[in-house]
Parts: sequence; structure tokens; C-alpha cells
Amino acid sequence: DHTVRLWDVANHRELGPPLTGHTGIVFSVGFSSDGKTLASGSADGTVRFWDVASVTGIATLTDRTGSVLSAAFSPDGKTLATGTYDYIVWLWDLATRRPVAIRLDRHTGLVDSVAFSPDGKVLATGSSDGTARSWNVATRRQIGTPLAVDTSTAYFSHAVNSVAFSPDGKILATASGDGTVRSWNIATHRQIGNALVGFDLGAGTESVVFSPDGNLLANADIVGMVHVWNVATRKLVEDLTGGNAETVAFSPDGKTLATGARDETVRLWDVATRQQ
Repeated sequence: DHTVRLWDVANHRELGPPLTGHTGIVFSVGFSSDGKTLASGSADGTVRFWDVASVTGIATLTDRTGSVLSAAFSPDGKTLATGTYDYIVWLWDLATRRPVAIRLDRHTGLVDSVAFSPDGKVLATGSSDGTARSWNVATRRQIGTPLAVDTSTAYFSHAVNSVAFSPDGKILATASGDGTVRSWNIATHRQIGNALVGFDLGAGTESVVFSPDGNLLANADIVGMVHVWNVATRKLVEDLTGGNAETVAFSPDGKTLATGARDETVRLWDVATRQQ
């Protein structure tokens, strides 16, 4: 409905009225590292910034290339990365609110996901072209070769819908439309082990995230299952169901997993007991 909403986690109440201003679907939201600013990317081709304390808009970036599908703050809060419908990644200087001189445009498909490494030196991007790419943020140059999803099963979508760094920055996880989660060694650009397959190969994976301690990996697939994996053993820990989940996030202390679903609900899970 073109709005952004803020919620108080403790009492489950909405904080103020919906934030309005976008004129298209809001595809992505992300907090700055200090929690004071929220960014939202929309099909209207803009990124808007909102002050969390006052629940008001403070600035707008006009992305000149089309719908903003993904957005992420750098850890130091100085840069915003956005991925677009027109295959381009922009890096924005938040002090000047202008894009950097060089845009990252090697992808040949929609840029569905962007993520900074914990130290802010590397940006990872995932695209509908079936690749994830990593970029040196300082030089804006691609690092190594693209991380390509296996396309031997051509009847599945191989879009990379989500990318996530491990807390130590050494591993990149990718979630793909073919229902797989893959782990990549950032230093060597090689895949670690076999792809992780949850409910069914072909049940597209929408979202992937590491726990804060890096021991667990969680992903949600298109049939509504959430799979929790042990990173070290690469074994399935638990399948969680309910509400046709599409997105997942760990709390900062790693004790709670949140799932957002197509039935318009958010569910909270105890990570230790795997109970809702």
C-alpha cells in the first residue's frame, strides 16, 4: 500500500501513523547501524530516509534507473547500497546524498539483494541472472569471478534472491530460486560443500540469514518452510512451519528468530527450543 510502518517489539504496537510518501510498492527497508535512521526502497524509483525517534521523513534519494528492489547501509553508516530493477547497483554517499561516480553494472538481471561485509569493505549483490558478485567498496571494482548457481536443472529459476555474510565476513550465503542455499568462501570464491536443499529442490528460497554467532543459518522457501542449518556440520537442525514464511531475521542476541509471512503475520521462535 506504499507505506512504511514502525513497530514497538515489546508491546507489539505500531509506533505512530504509517509513513507515507512513496508512490509505489515498498520492496526493501533497512536500519542504520545506530538504529536512528530507516531507509526504504520503492518501485517509484526512490529511497526515502526516516527518523526513527520522531517517525518522520528526513530525505529522499531519486534513483535514476527504476525500481529499488534492495537497500543496505554500510556498517559505518556513511554509504547506502541499492539494487535496482534495471540491473544496476548504486553506492550513495549519505553525507552528500549523491551517488558515487562509478556505478556497478555487471549484472544482466534484476539486483534482488545487497549486503555489506561486517567490516564494510566488501559489498555482495545477488541477481536474477543467477549470480552473486562481490565488490571492493573503496575501488568499486568487482572482486574475482561471479559466484554462479548451477544451471544444469534449467527448468528451475536460478535467481539469487538473497545474500548474507557470516559475522566474521569469511562466508557468503546465497539463497536461490531453485530452492538451494549455497555457502561461498569469500577469499577463494569457491563453493563450500554441496548446496543445502530444504523441503524440495525447486521450492525457491526467498531469504537467508546467519545467526549473530555464525553457528546457524536460516532460510525461508517459497512453500513457506523455514529451515535452520548448522553451519559447521551443514546438517539440518529444524524445520519451522507456519504462515507461509518468506523472510527471516535473528535478534542481535541470537536467541530469537523472526519470520515474516504471506498470511500477514510475523512469528517469533525460541532458537534454543525451536518453539513458537
